[in-house]
Amino acid sequence: MRRGFTLLELIFVIVILGVMSKFGVELLYKIYVSYVSSNTLNRVQGQSELAVEQIANRLKYRIKDTTVAKVGNSSLQPIGNLGAGYTTIEWIGVDLDGWRGVGTPLWSGLIDLNNGATNNASLVSPGSLGAGNGAVFFIGSDLDISSQASWDASMIPVNSVAGAITGNFVGQDVFEFYQFATTAYQVSLENVGADGNGELVLYSGYRPWAGETRANRQVLMEDVKTFNFGYSGDVLLIKVCVSDGDATGTGEYAICKEKVVF
Repeated sequence: MRRGFTLLELIFVIVILGVMSKFGVELLYKIYVSYVSSNTLNRVQGQSELAVEQIANRLKYRIKDTTVAKVGNSSLQPIGNLGAGYTTIEWIGVDLDGWRGVGTPLWSGLIDLNNGATNNASLVSPGSLGAGNGAVFFIGSDLDISSQASWDASMIPVNSVAGAITGNFVGQDVFEFYQFATTAYQVSLENVGADGNGELVLYSGYRPWAGETRANRQVLMEDVKTFNFGYSGDVLLIKVCVSDGDATGTGEYAICKEKVVF
């Protein structure tokens, strides 16, 4: 009766176990790499989509004629005259809450030009209530944005009172419809490192027409490879590319998202 293995049989078993061990480790490693890569791609995709949506949601309520492009925080250009190298977009946003009747001041967006009380210091605006510092942009005005100074002067400082908006309208072209604003916005790609990635930053809470500069800095997204924007008519195309390397060190992943803003 046989009670053990021969040396040859043991050698065969050892060889088989070695082969299985080798391929098993490689298989487990491939599964791990696939899992990490999938997680990285999903995270980068979510980040790029979130960044685009945050920018688009604010641009949706812009005063379209005030949208400009810059290199960093200088060299202002009208959005329709873009060349290479523009990494900053800036605009003045409509006070949507006031127009919807949430908080004060309330503004209706209408001027009664035929009202006898309308004059160079006070424009009758039915439905406008409360008081608040801001500025108006008259829809239909011929806006000339050729410099930072002309952009700052594109808004007329006003206060909203019961049934009227007050300000200095001497020499201004006053139209029946207007938009009210309390802040400008700027989105720029900053702090670009050696790897080509930077921070996508949002500025808000400042009034250029009152001589105020950028404030309320908020980082929207890190590891941003590209921030581009294009323009056609009143339509903007925003593009954000976010990149990241996975934990396995196998490479860099980059996902780009685009959004059309009307």
